[in-house]
Amino acid sequence: PSLVGSEMCIRDRLSLERLVNMMSHIPRKRFGIPDNGDVCVYDLEAKKITDPSSFLSKGRSTPFEGTELYGECVLTVHGGKAVWIKDL
Repeated sequence: PSLVGSEMCIRDRLSLERLVNMMSHIPRKRFGIPDNGDVCVYDLEAKKITDPSSFLSKGRSTPFEGTELYGECVLTVHGGKAVWIKDL
């Protein structure tokens, strides 16, 4: 949730439950994606400065470079297996 979480949830504009519903449950139902238990676990207290060079994707373009955001993914589970775990 970094950007959305920082701008909406932390500033009390949107509850975390509503955010999860809007970004996960509603699109899954809308596009007929089965609920197979895939999840991402976030540390909502983590603060990070947006640094495009640390992105895991090839896309590095962002208007938020240098912006402090809250929330960091620490675990991704796909098909019942941990496929990504943040280095601690």
